[in-house]
Amino acid sequence: MQRISYLIAMTALAFLSACVSSQEYAKLEAVKNYYAAEAEIADSLKYVNEAAQARIRQLEGSIAQTTRELEANVIANNNLLNNFKSLSDQYNELVTQNRSELQTSSYEKLSLQEQLIAQRAAMDQQQNRLNSLEQELYEKERRLGDIAGGYDQIQMNLAQKNQKIQELENQLALQQQQLLDLRNRLNSLFQGISSSDLEITEKEGRLYVSLSQNLLFKKGSTTIDPKGKNAIRQLADILRNYPDIEITVEGHTDTDGTAARNWDLSVTRATSVVKELLQTGLDPRNVIASGRAFYLPVAPNDTESNKAKNRRTAIILSPRWSQIMQVLNQP
Repeated sequence: MQRISYLIAMTALAFLSACVSSQEYAKLEAVKNYYAAEAEIADSLKYVNEAAQARIRQLEGSIAQTTRELEANVIANNNLLNNFKSLSDQYNELVTQNRSELQTSSYEKLSLQEQLIAQRAAMDQQQNRLNSLEQELYEKERRLGDIAGGYDQIQMNLAQKNQKIQELENQLALQQQQLLDLRNRLNSLFQGISSSDLEITEKEGRLYVSLSQNLLFKKGSTTIDPKGKNAIRQLADILRNYPDIEITVEGHTDTDGTAARNWDLSVTRATSVVKELLQTGLDPRNVIASGRAFYLPVAPNDTESNKAKNRRTAIILSPRWSQIMQVLNQP
């Protein structure tokens, strides 16, 4: 079960591994490594749990055996006490019946005394054995209590880890449902726009709204066309209903011109789109602008039609991974 939960958590966390900044990527790698370590700990606790249960069964059997021995020795001790009492009664009876005869029967008196001494020694030995068995039983019960306490702690640790995994799975399921709902609304909104100008895809747990240069800008320009502004504002109207979605705007170019020129162009276009989004009332803390120049093409830059595909602005919609970190950081 924990392996399955771990695989589910790892699969779900995989969609967070392609964040824009290296710092976010490192954090998500830490999340991934954390769950790998948690899975190993959970497996280790499982083996410890099984070993503890086996040890408890062994100690319980040993305690039962010791208890039987103790009961048998108690019976033997009672028999010795009865024998000792019987011999004492015989001795006292002989003394009472005939003191003079007892004085002359020194051999019989000596024999009885020797029997009494031997019986007393046997009783002392038996009592020592009883004391030893009682101490052994006490030690075994104490060890059983320690193991039971450790077993309870293991069970509690496993329950806590399972609860955290369940919380993470619930959070991931909620985010996935949110993305599905958002994608359906966006598809319905932009169904009248050509797929060559606006395309919505899902990749690694993110929604990519790809807007062509033809929809947003004139060639080489950073000023958004009216039809592009209208599309951006319609998109923003929907995004305002999803305050937990992080928005990254990426500018992309073809390979025409110098790298420096394309860097500037991609960043400036991304910034222009961000400014347009923010004018609709979106929270600036949820929006990031970045440029990719021609270093992340979707097609080879070998034909004009392929270059047109690369001249685009991608609006990437991601679940807020900080909510996942909050679950992981819970004590």
